[in-house]
Amino acid sequence: MALMALNIGGAETHVVELSKELSRMGHEIVVTSAGGVYTKELKEAGIRHVRLPLHKKTPLSVIRSYFGLRRLIKEENFDVVHAHARIPAFILGILQKTMHFRFTTSAHLNFKVNAFWRKISNWGEKSIAVSEDIKQYLIDEYDMNPGCIGVTINGIDTERFSKEINADGFVTEFGIDRSNRHIVYISRMDADRSAPAFNLVNIAPQILEKFPDTDIIIVGGGDDFARIKSHADNMNKRLGKRAIILTDARTDIAEITSISDVFVGVSRSALEAMSASKAVILSGNQGYIGIFEKDKFDLALRSNFCCRDSGPTTDEKLLSDVMTLLQSSKEEIDKLGAYNRLVIEENFSLHKMAKDYEDMYRSMRPYRYYKYGDVVLSGYYGFGNMGDDSLLTCIIDELRQVDPDVKITVFAKNPSKIRKTFGVRAVNRFSVLGMISALRHSKLLINGGGNLLQNSTSNRSLFYYLFVMRLAKHYNNKIMIYANGIGPIKGEKNLNSVKEALNDCDLITLREDDSMALVKELGVTKPVVLRTADPVFRMKTAGKNRIALMRKIIGLDADKKYFAISLRRMDDDVCGMEKIAKLIKVINEKYGYLPVFVPMQPKYDSPTCRKVAELSGLDYKEIANVAGGELLGLLSDMEFALSMRLHTLIYACAAKVPPIGFLYDMKIAAFLKTVDSDSVLDSDWNLDGAMALIDKTVENKDAISSHMQECAERHSAVSHEDAKRAIELLK
Repeated sequence: MALMALNIGGAETHVVELSKELSRMGHEIVVTSAGGVYTKELKEAGIRHVRLPLHKKTPLSVIRSYFGLRRLIKEENFDVVHAHARIPAFILGILQKTMHFRFTTSAHLNFKVNAFWRKISNWGEKSIAVSEDIKQYLIDEYDMNPGCIGVTINGIDTERFSKEINADGFVTEFGIDRSNRHIVYISRMDADRSAPAFNLVNIAPQILEKFPDTDIIIVGGGDDFARIKSHADNMNKRLGKRAIILTDARTDIAEITSISDVFVGVSRSALEAMSASKAVILSGNQGYIGIFEKDKFDLALRSNFCCRDSGPTTDEKLLSDVMTLLQSSKEEIDKLGAYNRLVIEENFSLHKMAKDYEDMYRSMRPYRYYKYGDVVLSGYYGFGNMGDDSLLTCIIDELRQVDPDVKITVFAKNPSKIRKTFGVRAVNRFSVLGMISALRHSKLLINGGGNLLQNSTSNRSLFYYLFVMRLAKHYNNKIMIYANGIGPIKGEKNLNSVKEALNDCDLITLREDDSMALVKELGVTKPVVLRTADPVFRMKTAGKNRIALMRKIIGLDADKKYFAISLRRMDDDVCGMEKIAKLIKVINEKYGYLPVFVPMQPKYDSPTCRKVAELSGLDYKEIANVAGGELLGLLSDMEFALSMRLHTLIYACAAKVPPIGFLYDMKIAAFLKTVDSDSVLDSDWNLDGAMALIDKTVENKDAISSHMQECAERHSAVSHEDAKRAIELLK
């Protein structure tokens, strides 16, 4: 575990508690940082700490940290190296390029980003965010693949943070009157986190005027500590007594928390107070939620109890809520505290947090470093299309299941992102020299899933994939068409070129009967041609808790019903958009179902989806920038899926949801045939015909869903054989 320092702070406590719990689970943990108040706690838990100046950006500190980390990793051969801040992550990212260790990170905050930090930041092979909005921050600001970002919680030690904790040591040290009321605020006092401390000092006179037997206890060191101390000292002089007790960074946080009657704070500090059955006011530099109670759970959860985007903290808001709690009866306070404790026990256990990390560590398989791949994957990869990215995920995972040591190179639009995401070698798909170098050293070219050999979009796409196949053949690679759809292909010359390329293949597996018929019609005779299924049928659904949380983030109510709708870019087709909007409105009026838009390629699809939602007059809810397993889980709750995008229909089928396709491309009908469905709206569909199809789908939903489950299981089993065939062909 590498972090900047071990002083008071949410991220620091997170690392300490995580390290201790992983150690209890049987793992050997080493922590490296610049040190701080928590080093003693680690030592008492039997966890070794190595001191390095990871808290400074100065060239000398960075150089010292670089060589210190290099020596440590080389000597001790760690299974996982885990960074918890940007400076350690930057240094470890440089080391990882030559030392090739498994490298992961945690994202605890959404720092301000500029072009420089965006360029040098390194988030490792996989990352864990401590809240959904921080995950979205990583996606938006660093263009990270959602499938490489997990989400965990701030796990709380419920035994340590409870109302039964003995606080005599702290009480005696500071001469605190037990009979007084105590307002406690705990946070690192840095300039970007200390605002609520100033607010508390500002409102002290009003509080003491009504409740003179009140102590305000502010705890935490930092770069703004001197300024807040000066403000507190001046206020105490004005009040004529020590009403505000201020202390630097401490480790007896559980004891201090236990004496609070009202706790003010955010993030981990607030969760620890909730674990101790305390009434909590959520107030931080990034926003203000106020008194935490049941109806604020979803709002607080979205930002990991940090109040981001919840309006600013003000003296007036804080004073109002503090006075409300101080005036409340013991029964009302106890009720709040009991609910808070229950929230922690059910959602924020320390063991659950450690298990999330352990699962991530286990998913990072120790792939061997290699300069060249034995297998080259070619496809429409790296364009931000969720369907094609899912194909790549599934094909790589399947190949590695069959042969964990398989060496893979991917031709992609953004090779650096593919390298980070999948731990494979990647080459720019438009670099002829890079492609030649890769194919000279490889043994097998896999034309990845999708409809690659077609010219309905453009001849350029067809020429590109034919060129890659010819290049592979020139360098004596075997060639496999992996779970493709073929066609449509226009033009006799193009048909002959495709026929020639397919006859040069060593194995062809096709996902639809229509493609099988076209290949036979072309006169392809040399390679073995087999019927298979789309690799996405092998995708695993994300966990139930994760899906439940994402539903809350998207804003899907448990008592409402939804249908999925996936549209392609329709900039110039205003009439088409109006027609679909009318259909959505009629579905809503007749059944009460609400639309959830699924832009598979958000850059192009989202504007169309938003325009259609606007025309329908219904609220816009969107599933975008999610991992394949998350999309699968979210779709499973839909009544049906209405789609122009092939892979939305495939996901729907895999999720056991009735699929209905808009026939913008023949591959839509070809796929639906494979699941025995004729639920297709032709290009000239009308509202009455569309509603008749939807009525039939709604009426027979259970039977259709049951059939989709059978089809999904069959397709999954068939698809798995392709990876075995590819590895056999390679060897």
